[in-house]
Amino acid sequence: MNLKSAFALLVASTFLVACGADEVVNSNDEAKEKATVTIKVVDNHDGSPIAEAKVYSVVDDDDDMTDEFGLSTWKKQVLGNHVFQISKKGYATIQTQVVVEEKGMGDVARVPDVVAEVDMYKTGVNAKGTVLYEDDEGNKKAAAGVVVYATLPNYIVPSEVVDTTDKNGEYVFADLPEGVAVSIVVSQKEFNKKKYSVAAG
Repeated sequence: MNLKSAFALLVASTFLVACGADEVVNSNDEAKEKATVTIKVVDNHDGSPIAEAKVYSVVDDDDDMTDEFGLSTWKKQVLGNHVFQISKKGYATIQTQVVVEEKGMGDVARVPDVVAEVDMYKTGVNAKGTVLYEDDEGNKKAAAGVVVYATLPNYIVPSEVVDTTDKNGEYVFADLPEGVAVSIVVSQKEFNKKKYSVAAG
């Protein structure tokens, strides 16, 4: 056996020994082209996990339920943006976007797993008010049939709800989520050719 052959045999033997040793970590263990995405659903008030929340993947057109730890796991997620909608009775439906990115170098694809924590907001808040207009004598009167919009943060589904004032000029938005900003606006600028005002309830 010549020196060149002996060296090649030695290298091959060393490689096999290294692969068989438990303490040796293959540098390509994390080399993968897809990620596992874990959605962690918690209550925004105290951070407690929310079990049995429905998690719907827009990309996969499939749904899953969170476990007792508030977790929903999605395997083999490709690169790109993944939109999930999370819903549970008593809470506002939340939409969240998870980005799966490649972090590899050179020709080795390394796509890390992603954990996304999603806050859920309990519903039950009512917002009400009255739309009034001023007549020719300066008297405030109820503006009936006026369309009123309540706009919520864009991660709430739906992010806009609509109501129409009744004969008393009153509107009510029921079961809005707690702890989020809500903007209430009236669609039209005049009522019976008179300017109106909004009185919050």
